[in-house]
Amino acid sequence: MQLRPDCEFQFVKGWGFISDVESFTKGGNASRAPLVSTFRLSYYSILNLMSRAEGQFTAENVIRHSFHQFQYEKARFAEYHQLKLSLTQLEKKMMAETTRPERVLSFLLPGRLERDEKLA
Repeated sequence: MQLRPDCEFQFVKGWGFISDVESFTKGGNASRAPLVSTFRLSYYSILNLMSRAEGQFTAENVIRHSFHQFQYEKARFAEYHQLKLSLTQLEKKMMAETTRPERVLSFLLPGRLERDEKLA
């Protein structure tokens, strides 16, 4: 990156000087490190915040909006998404297995079928 005298420079720790927003967002040749929050709300910090806000927040609301809680839930949502994908794949395998001609007769028993009025 060339230094230009006509632009403002900002120093970003670990990256050096960043001359404009585009090079900052693209990252240039620098590797990106994930933003991991080390701030954790303690019981006393929640009480302090609630006493200053005078009833504007509930403790549950403060905890839900903390960045650390967001990071924790983000990992759980990723796990949930992976489980849903696995479930979908297993359902497809099960359907393919139950509709095979040599196995379909064991599934076509009275009580397992539904009558379609359009076809009857």
